[in-house]
Amino acid sequence: MQLRVLTYNIRHGEGLDGRVALGRVAAVLAASDPDLVALQEVDAFLPRSGFRHQARALARLLGMRCVFGPTFTLAMLSFFGNAVLSKFPVTAVRRYRLPGKGEPRGLLRVTVDGEGMPVCFLATHLGLGVEARKVQVEKIAEILREITMPFILAGDFNCLPGAAELAPLLSLVSDAAAGFPGPEPTYPAGEPWARIDYIFISPHWTAREVRAIATEASDHLPVLAVLKRCGEQSTEGDGDAAPEA
Repeated sequence: MQLRVLTYNIRHGEGLDGRVALGRVAAVLAASDPDLVALQEVDAFLPRSGFRHQARALARLLGMRCVFGPTFTLAMLSFFGNAVLSKFPVTAVRRYRLPGKGEPRGLLRVTVDGEGMPVCFLATHLGLGVEARKVQVEKIAEILREITMPFILAGDFNCLPGAAELAPLLSLVSDAAAGFPGPEPTYPAGEPWARIDYIFISPHWTAREVRAIATEASDHLPVLAVLKRCGEQSTEGDGDAAPEA
């Protein structure tokens, strides 16, 4: 089994030119042809993004399924948070609120039926402060220890490779980009110098390709990873709760 996995902080579709244009985000995603997408900073019914449910809109444009994981609610009418897009049927969903001070943060956990094999895909966006990230990573590590199926954790972790707060995760997962020379920075999009967006994989996977994608559709660059299930033979041409959208 091979998967194309992408993570992207879309900043509610606001590009480097200051315009909110969700179509540009959709074009970036379509060109990458991902099977699973973790999105951060996704709006639903907020004035700044035209009152659109952005996850649903992207899913329609791409012909994918979507699951939204709001972390912030305004007057019970507008929402902001993480989302997952999937080419595969979604069989289970769990949403977690992460601890820590500052802006509310969450973890969205989605199980999909990937070609007859269950895969757990998790999307998150960690806090800006070191102490907040530390407790958030500890909570995520606790959740990952419960998972027995192959899993992938992706998102904006707001810290550089080697940050001490990531240590509890790195005892459970591998950084998909670690085996490639000079992993590319992802932020800020115009002149990126910091790698803060990651795809982490359980021992069930090996990464065949990982790259940042040059685009000005947001202030972050998306990261694409091509993953293969360990132990499977290569073939020619290979390079919880009810679901709720």
